[in-house]
Amino acid sequence: MRPAPLEGLEPTLNQRTFSIIGPGRAGMAIAKALANNGWVISRVAGRSIEHAQSLAEKLGAMACIAADVGIGVELIIIATPDSAISETAQIVSVQAESGALLIHLAGATGVEALEGVRSTRPDLVLGSLHPLQTLSDDNAFEKLQGAFCAVEGPPEIEGLARELGLTPFSVLPENRSAYHATAVVASNHLVALMGQVERMANNAGV
Repeated sequence: MRPAPLEGLEPTLNQRTFSIIGPGRAGMAIAKALANNGWVISRVAGRSIEHAQSLAEKLGAMACIAADVGIGVELIIIATPDSAISETAQIVSVQAESGALLIHLAGATGVEALEGVRSTRPDLVLGSLHPLQTLSDDNAFEKLQGAFCAVEGPPEIEGLARELGLTPFSVLPENRSAYHATAVVASNHLVALMGQVERMANNAGV
């Protein structure tokens, strides 16, 4: 049985639909933000059908295998680990609707991770969207409002980012590694540094 959609939404002729594969924290946050902006989630795929069913229950969607993710939707989101993006894109693109947006959420790589799809599905709109924001809990989608976001691709990708309340900016392909390193330092190293500061302050009796 299909769970009730988020916010009680059911697809209609006027509502836009999306599916997602492999959602972790970033993928779940983007999915919830889309749902709160009137999009209706159709399908969810994961590393196994059991994993997909667990995610689908949280998002009010239908669990499916990877090959079926693109059926009947306007937007397909790849939220897998970076190493799986290219292969996943090839799989989900086969049954994708003509004109659909196919994006990934990785920070370390840009739209080149989807280049393998261009020759077989030139009718798809390809892009990447990476929120520069720590997303660590079930309400992380609320943190997307006003957050910066690295985007690559045609204007539709920037438009999608703005619709979610993100502030998009571009990163040149040759600067992608440096950008990702910057994001890692800002997220992980800053937390570690503040923890060290707190311990030092405690030792100093502050």
